[in-house]
Amino acid sequence: MMEKLLEEKVFIEDANLYLVDVRMKRGFTISTGTISNKSVLVVELKNSGISGFGEIPALPEPIYNHEFIESAIGFSKIIFKLIKGKEISISDLIEIHKRFRGNNFAKSGIEFALYHLVLQKMGKSIFDFIKPAKEKFRLQSSIGIGPLEEIGKYVEHAYDRGIRAIKLKIKPGWTLKPVNFVRNEYNPEFISVDANGSFNPFNDEHWNELVELAPLVDEIEQPFKPRLIFMHGKFRKEIETPVSLDESIEGIEDFWEAAEIFPVVVNIKPPRVGGLTNALELAQEIQKKGLQAFIGGMLETTWGRIQNMIVASQPSVCDVFPGDFSPASEFYEDNLGYPDFVVKDGYIHIIKNAPLGFKFNENILKNAMKII
Repeated sequence: MMEKLLEEKVFIEDANLYLVDVRMKRGFTISTGTISNKSVLVVELKNSGISGFGEIPALPEPIYNHEFIESAIGFSKIIFKLIKGKEISISDLIEIHKRFRGNNFAKSGIEFALYHLVLQKMGKSIFDFIKPAKEKFRLQSSIGIGPLEEIGKYVEHAYDRGIRAIKLKIKPGWTLKPVNFVRNEYNPEFISVDANGSFNPFNDEHWNELVELAPLVDEIEQPFKPRLIFMHGKFRKEIETPVSLDESIEGIEDFWEAAEIFPVVVNIKPPRVGGLTNALELAQEIQKKGLQAFIGGMLETTWGRIQNMIVASQPSVCDVFPGDFSPASEFYEDNLGYPDFVVKDGYIHIIKNAPLGFKFNENILKNAMKII
């Protein structure tokens, strides 16, 4: 079924790129820095009066991975030259993307714009081609580094929405204090921690701090730098707590390598792996190996979160480990898409007519900077 969608061709009359400033309600702090303002790159592909939109969630600076807004702009210019004025399919675009290394965030936004355009032309939902394995998926609330009183406020907000799974951002020297606080004060059903690669496995103090932390949590995410897959496996063999990888998994090959070393849990972020097609293939591979995954995010707006929801609908994703998926209105005054997702009793429900059931907020482009 998916092959028919991937091979459907559409003529690209024009390709545009916009830089949109979206106002944040609050900053979000991880081990590598604080994200307090957000500019989003929007891809627009046009055919016969219809526009397909994609979101590139690159950050202003390369604090998550090597990509950032300026690099995504440069890569988009390369791709636009290759697709404008041509009839292409999603499969064709994927082959074009394969010529170039990296730049997965940019590839993801361009690909989703083409998905959106093709699905509109066909009058179809993505779920006409892939079947969701569930009606809804469980959430965890991801809470940044900050004062304990502030962490408590966000835990209480999560509880108000029925969310009983909490993920805390950590860094060396900031592990036991926030975890013990949340455990003792709120007793969540599930508690995980995310280090964003801030610990050094060759530093005994760092290693011992994580070993001491492990029995207190239900999952440890990306304790070491992305390339250190072997050291993640070595650490996992010393503890009983599941270890998940985020930044380390940029494609299926990275997953295969990790799965050879330890029973890895994967945080799937479609932009990090190059788009929806790769994310769905990764989810299939994880299921084949009998392992588990959950959906992650890059502080996308509602429009960017559509593809996250699609991946979360698949087997082995968010079946055991809850997903990082908050409605965009939790973070933003502005939104690129509507309606926003709604949390009900700690779950997000799968929207069966996606992406056609969502509308892109084209009014927001009137005040945006057109780059291409």
